[in-house]
Amino acid sequence: MEKKENKKIKVFIPEEIPKIHTTGAASLLTPFNIRLILFDDDIVKGESIDDTIPAVRNAQCEIVFPPEIAKTIGELLIKESKKHENKFLKTKKS
Repeated sequence: MEKKENKKIKVFIPEEIPKIHTTGAASLLTPFNIRLILFDDDIVKGESIDDTIPAVRNAQCEIVFPPEIAKTIGELLIKESKKHENKFLKTKKS
């Protein structure tokens, strides 16, 4: 039986890394990549349409992935979401 060596890649995260706070996302497909647009919803002050408070979606950034990387990141996000739910949300309900 062949022994597999588990090599972890070291990641350096600088203190000044840009942070994007987002409330949603949209995706676009091309034959070659998947484009993810991250946005936030800002309330527009002083405007009113039919007695509602309008919101504007402001694109924060666009991330372009090859399909294989997008799939890997999607799986990572699902895994981390489940860990977050188990660690923080299920304990509050108890």
